[in-house]
Amino acid sequence: MSQETSNVELVRELLSGPLPDAAGMPVFAAKWFADSITISYPGAAPIPFAGTRQGWRGFADFVTTFHQSVETEHMEVGSIDAAGDKVFISGSTRGRVRSTGKVYTSSWLLIWTLRDRRITQMVEYHDTQSIATAFS
Repeated sequence: MSQETSNVELVRELLSGPLPDAAGMPVFAAKWFADSITISYPGAAPIPFAGTRQGWRGFADFVTTFHQSVETEHMEVGSIDAAGDKVFISGSTRGRVRSTGKVYTSSWLLIWTLRDRRITQMVEYHDTQSIATAFS
């Protein structure tokens, strides 16, 4: 099995299950993330989950902040492809900002870097203008 195929299968497995609550995050993180993982969500205020975070605690902070801020009404994963240690995941989301009640839609691309079956870097690209407008 090629590295690309193995990485795509690993990402499919990760995306097939729910994210754990805070109590389950350390076990989840130990399975999926390198200790030095970097999570990047480009953007700025008023998007509260935008920015760069480090480590599994940074991932947990990103997920918590996102779910406190947005109700995901629909999410669809389109394709998952790989090249070397990079996995590219495309899709779309419709979310409702809890503080404003406004809905946004965004196509997205996730780029994850994997080494030794663990994610070392996560970068998300969304329609940040649409998301920022929903927060205003």
